[in-house]
Formats: sequence, C-alpha cells, structure tokens
Amino acid sequence: SKDVTVDALLGLQESGADVIELGVPFSDPQADGATIEAASHVSLSHGTTLADCFSYVEQARGKGLTVPLVLMGYYNNFLQHGLDETCKDSKAKGVDGFIIVDLPCEQATDFHPKCVEYDLSLVPIVAPTSTPERMAKAAALADSFIYVVSVLGVTGARTSVNTEVESVVAGVRKATEGRGISVAVGFGVSERKHVEEIGKYADGVVVGSKIVQALGSPGGVAAAKDLVKELSGGPLQVAKTEGAPE
Repeated sequence: SKDVTVDALLGLQESGADVIELGVPFSDPQADGATIEAASHVSLSHGTTLADCFSYVEQARGKGLTVPLVLMGYYNNFLQHGLDETCKDSKAKGVDGFIIVDLPCEQATDFHPKCVEYDLSLVPIVAPTSTPERMAKAAALADSFIYVVSVLGVTGARTSVNTEVESVVAGVRKATEGRGISVAVGFGVSERKHVEEIGKYADGVVVGSKIVQALGSPGGVAAAKDLVKELSGGPLQVAKTEGAPE
C-alpha cells in the first residue's frame, strides 16, 4: 500500500537486496501472474500513479536508500507520462533504470536514446525461446544487466527452476562477452534452493511474486524482510554483483 512502500524499500535494502525493482501498477499486466496482477489492481484502486512511484523513490532516497532501483512496468505507463518527462523525473527522483516487459528490443528505438541521454539503464529481457540474434540485440541495449526469464508464461512463485535456463544464460554471456554485463534470472524464483542453483551460473536472481505475497500477508514489511534474509543468507548472496535486481 501507499503507506508502507517507502518502509518496504528501505527494509528490502536492509535485508540484503542489492538492487530493488519497484513495480508501476498497470490495468492489464499481461506478463504477470495472479499475485502481482492482484497487487497491481489493488494499487490502482488506491489511485497509485507513476508520479506516486517517483515520490516513493525520492522519499526512500532521503531516508537512506542507496542501492540501485529500477522501475518495472508496461510501456504505456511511461508513454502516457512522456518519454522525456519519464527519464527526466526518474533522474531527478533517484531512479536508476527500467524493466519494460512489453517493449521488445526492436521497438526501443525511441526510449533507449532517452535513457542514454539521462544516464539511465534500460534492462533488456531474454526468454528461453530467444535466438542468438535476439540475444545480440538485447546485448546491444544493455549497460548494466540482462534479465533472463526462466520460463515462458506469467510471473509467479514455482517449485522448481527450468533446467534449460543455464543454456540461455550461456548464450547471453556469449553475446555480452567482455562488456561486464551481468545476468539475472527471474520468473518463479521463490526458495533458497532456487537461489543456490541459479547462483552456479548467473550473477543474481529476481524475486517478485514471493515478496509481494509477503508484503500482503499479516506480517507485511517484516515478513518481506525475513524472506529476503532467508533467500540471501549464507555464503551466497541474492546477487553477487550490482547487476541483478531483487
């Protein structure tokens, strides 16, 4: 909710998140599963806007948030606000970049130059079905990390990790060789064993639905903090480099 967003951002940092992803609510979140879709609709029912998201980031920065933060949303969120205004406001309020789930690399020709102009990252998404050619296009856009989707379909906590994702990560590594681009794996990551498994070949994991579930539970922010501590505990951290969101 609006009341706890800033506390949640600070709590995730305190618990070990190396990068934080803040979702911008959208009325038709086609790539998201039931958990995030429901959260998006609740957020919209409370009147949450992109401007509110900027405000949350600014407030959190003022209270000590230092880790990189990216906004995750759908292209229309940012198009309606104006691409230049989106980048200008993001830079002013403390946002570091974007993950736009419905913006293919080929269609990023308007937004990517704006991101470059304002020194913001546009994080490309690579799927298990991505060809080497598409991975090369993603690599050309990337300047921080690439988000590898572990499975086709929508977001949501799962009990296992797709065994094919390791070869996808290898393909991305080949496409970005020598550039220092990190690789993060998401969609379905919900348990410590997933983090340990993915950590053998990727730089980080993306955990979304499981954290949203925790935030929506009676435990709220405290439950989310405990979850992140659990996922990032031990010798392996949730992200081994700055290039992976939590």
